[in-house]
Amino acid sequence: MDAAARARFLALNEAYRTRFGIPFIMAVRDRSAAEILAGFEARLGNTPEQERAEAVRQIGRILLLRLQDRSRGLKRKQGWGGKKVFPPQAPPFPFVRRLSPRCERQTQRNR
Repeated sequence: MDAAARARFLALNEAYRTRFGIPFIMAVRDRSAAEILAGFEARLGNTPEQERAEAVRQIGRILLLRLQDRSRGLKRKQGWGGKKVFPPQAPPFPFVRRLSPRCERQTQRNR
């Protein structure tokens, strides 16, 4: 991004924060700097309600892209047909707790 585009980006970002009170959120993967700046300008014309709804849609898109990345990584790393989908030393997601040793043994016997 050149200096002029950067200055424009910073000015639009400040105008957006002033108008809506939230940071500009956009799923920017596969978008050029020009597309991002055009999105800034277009969304500055939204009402606060419209913009909050669009920000939520963008967050959903970011989440979907991240989940797709994670899914592709698991498929490449271990394959869906294999027995182990997640590394044995860690639970699949941070919010999932490990099983107690007794439950681990029971799970191993049932496999």
